[in-house]
Amino acid sequence: ARASFPAAAAAAAVASPQRQASQPSGGASSSYRPAPSTVAPSTMHGDPLDAAQNPGGSRRAVIIGCDYPGKIGTLRAGVGDAQQWARFFTKRCGISEQDIRLLTDDQSQYSQKSQPDAAVATRDNILRALQWLTTRSVPGDQVFFVFCGHGAQLVAEEYAGKRLCESVLVPTDACDSEDPAHPRVVTDGDVHRALLKLPEGAQATLIYDSCHAGKPLDRAGLDHLTEYVSRGRVDYEKLRGHPVLPRFLELQQWRTRPAGGAEAVKESNLRCRAAQWAACANEQFCVELPIDDRPRGVFTYILISALLKVGPSAASSLVAQEARQLTADLKGRWRLQQDVQFAYCKKSGEPQQFLRA
Repeated sequence: ARASFPAAAAAAAVASPQRQASQPSGGASSSYRPAPSTVAPSTMHGDPLDAAQNPGGSRRAVIIGCDYPGKIGTLRAGVGDAQQWARFFTKRCGISEQDIRLLTDDQSQYSQKSQPDAAVATRDNILRALQWLTTRSVPGDQVFFVFCGHGAQLVAEEYAGKRLCESVLVPTDACDSEDPAHPRVVTDGDVHRALLKLPEGAQATLIYDSCHAGKPLDRAGLDHLTEYVSRGRVDYEKLRGHPVLPRFLELQQWRTRPAGGAEAVKESNLRCRAAQWAACANEQFCVELPIDDRPRGVFTYILISALLKVGPSAASSLVAQEARQLTADLKGRWRLQQDVQFAYCKKSGEPQQFLRA
């Protein structure tokens, strides 16, 4: 598959600077404005990512936002989108701030936490947050995992001229590995293994405002691998000053097959009900751009707008319908190359409520 993204391609993502700031008809843009930064008194004790010390309530969320400051592929809206999701879950879904783990790479945000080191969006912290989210779950729990940042592909298998890839999330320290060929990423398999800990009767919702969301739900054999998508030569330095930024990271040195190839399993199905929302199909690319004079992830804007219109307790099928209609409306204003993706595991049987009553 090929979806070229030369340096000039970002300019085609929107029709014009004037249209970048325009609003969709019937939208709820006023509810999308980020909340001012506040520091709420914490009742947590000890390690916030240790489920034994701070197990959380029956509704919990892990939200990751990365802007990669000072690094290749710097974004502008990853942290802001993550903050908006945190606000949405507290204000619209009734989830306590004590039951949300917000990890970012914005020092002005994580430095305000009682344990700043545990609030940075590193690979280790994201994996620990996933364990906090899932390990002590019981039937009836509902958990959310949100990632706003770069997605990427790591080649896992090559045969007959084709390359199959593991989809990965890119933490803020992805390029800090001692071996450039083995970045510090969170793989599809990492997320899948965490979800396997959720019991029957629990419900999980994944929200990826990134490219290459992958297939972290049920899997069999190597069906979770995706076809490699060539983006052409991406000059991230030239893109740095552009108002439209893609949310994929493509680095030549990452195209290394892991030792032993991909891990194949006969079948590995989740026991819980689970759904995944993603910004775009594997061969597409999602973007962030100025909306209402602020940088926003287009998918976060679309999905929150849809949820505000139909309500968070609506069936996910209705949310998806509204999100796709809003995407179609926005494509009349912006030259978007992204379509909302929605998938659910076998255990769900049918699309579930976004927020279970």
